[in-house]
This record gives sequence, C-alpha cells and structure tokens, in this order.
Amino acid sequence: MTAVEPRVIVCAGGGGVGKTTTSAALALAFARGGRRTLLVTVDPARRLADALGVPIGSAPAPVRIAGEGALAGTLSALMPDPRDALPRLIDLVFEPEQRAAVRANPVVELLVDRLAGIHELVCAALVADAVREAEPEVVVIDTAPSRHAIEFVQHPGRLVELLDGRAVDWLGRLAGGARAETRKGGRLRAWGQRGVEAALFAAFGERFITAAGELFAALAASRGQLASLARRASELLLGKSARYVVVAGPTRASGEDAAYLLARLGALGLTCAALVVNRAHAPAAPFLPELRARTDLSARLRGALDVLAGEATGRALAVEERVRLLRELAPSTPILELPDVLAEEPSDIVRELTGAVGPSLLPHLGAAG
Repeated sequence: MTAVEPRVIVCAGGGGVGKTTTSAALALAFARGGRRTLLVTVDPARRLADALGVPIGSAPAPVRIAGEGALAGTLSALMPDPRDALPRLIDLVFEPEQRAAVRANPVVELLVDRLAGIHELVCAALVADAVREAEPEVVVIDTAPSRHAIEFVQHPGRLVELLDGRAVDWLGRLAGGARAETRKGGRLRAWGQRGVEAALFAAFGERFITAAGELFAALAASRGQLASLARRASELLLGKSARYVVVAGPTRASGEDAAYLLARLGALGLTCAALVVNRAHAPAAPFLPELRARTDLSARLRGALDVLAGEATGRALAVEERVRLLRELAPSTPILELPDVLAEEPSDIVRELTGAVGPSLLPHLGAAG
C-alpha cells in the first residue's frame, strides 16, 4: 500500500464524446505537473493506444508520447486485455501449485467470454496491484463508453460481498463432495443423483461440473488473496481520494448520457468533480467573413457560404443549450468547454487538449495528499 493514497480520477461518458482523449490529456497534464501518473483504460475497444500513439498492454508500461518533451513527473499506462490479463490475475490470487490447473480450466475461458463485468473486475484488480507496486500519485481511469460504465466502481465491492458470504464455501464443499465420490471409485454420475447436485448435473453435465468444482475449490482456498485485492480496488475507486469526471459532446444524445451519469453518481452517493464538453468550439474559419463581404460572388457560392455560417451558428447554439442544461443539473460543478481539435494523429489531439485541461481541471481534481 502506498504511503500516500493516490488521487483516483474516474472519467465516464457515452460513446464518441472524446472521453479517452480527455482521460489521456488529464494524465499528461498531471505528469507535466510533476506527478507520478498511471493512466488506465477499461474500454475493451482499446482506443487508448491510438490516443497515446504507443503500444500498451496488461502490465503498466512507461509512456513517451511522440513530440512531447521531458516530463516533470512520469506517465505510465495500463490497458488490460481480458485474455492477457487473466493469467496475470491468476498469478496474483492463486498459490503456485494451483496456477497451471486454473489457467487450463475450461470454465475460466467461459467466464472471460460470457460473464458480465469480468473485464471491468480484472481491470480493477490489476489497477489495485499496479498501485501497490508502482505507488503512483495519480491514477486516471478511462471507463468504457456507456451509460452504465460508472457501475465499474461497484464491481470490486460486490466481489468482496460474494467472497465474504457463504456461496464460495458452499461451492467449495460441493466440489469436495464430487471429488470424494470420484476418489471412492464411484462415478461423478452417482454423486449427481442427490438434491441440488442432481439439478446441477442435469443442467450442465459431468465435464462442466468437474471443471467448475475444481475451479471453485481452488477459489475457496485462495479467496483471501482475491478478497484483499478486490477490497483494495474498492477503496481506490470509492474512497475519499476518488474524483469523478463526466464527459459529454455537443450532441443531444451525449447530453442525455451525461445527465444519466450525473443522476447515477448521485444515486451512489458520489459527486461529480467536473464536467467536460468536448468539441464545444469549432475552429473559426477566418476566410468566411471576408468572403461573405464581397459583392462579386455567384449566387451558388454565396449560398454555400451562408450554409457554412448557419452551421457554425447552429453548433454554437446547441453547445450553449447543452451547457445550460448541464449547469441546471449540476449548478456547483465546474464545466470545461474544450475546442474541436483538427489534427490527424490522436496523440496530437491529446497534446493540444492537455494545455486546456491542465489549468482548468487540475485545481478541481487535486493531486495526491
């Protein structure tokens, strides 16, 4: 555990609002300001690597953004892929003699593919371990692009409740009974003739019951390590050092997503520290006023210029309305309007946004301590 609890910034928003570039710009701003900063994405679409312009994997790695000078602090990034990250999590949780069998268990593969929230849970656990190892002062988390992304902060706590309850013990005993039946020379089918065992056997079959039994028996034996990791992740995501940033775009749909997230944070007893409206200001077209003032233009060209001017005015009014509605929903929350950055490389967008994000948001988000 770090000597000083890191500041944790959780960025949430709907799809297509620039949440990943905002998260990366925030992390870069903290690193420029001299902080040891860890940037994490829970987004399985893996947009963060594009935003930073560098390869990132399931273990924290130092990041040097092309064209960025020396940082006063440090910046590292973590982008867990469930299939790469799960073996790492298994190494953290299970005893050495259990690891190979757990990795080879077919039920583990099924959990990765089917169980809702498993990617977020793995990410949360790896964040907790990375904080323990690297001791960052700031952790910036880019959540998945969804209205329900904020639920990510609750996953570790729910796992702790499960592990502290009786379900894992019961499953472990169930697995032990199945193994004992097999050791006595009987078949697992004989075990599956009684009560709950019969229902499970009928629903899933012998092979699945055997694999699940072995997995739950290993989990019951190692649940202390997993519970400790999950509890630490929950403390980071929901503790007093956590801050939440909601990111929106200029569209009505993104504003509705932001409104939902604000309400969800409130329902969870959490406070939004800042609102970001991306692409709020389009770059001005300096040629437009000069061209429109000319008297020698064809009617067709003048019509096209009027359309461009009308689009710019409509966009400005839409952003103004979006910001007004957000202010009504969160009157005491600072709102930062970011420009629409015209750049081909995502890393160039991150660098440009960092200059706007740093001075405006960092005072509201704070740093470690």
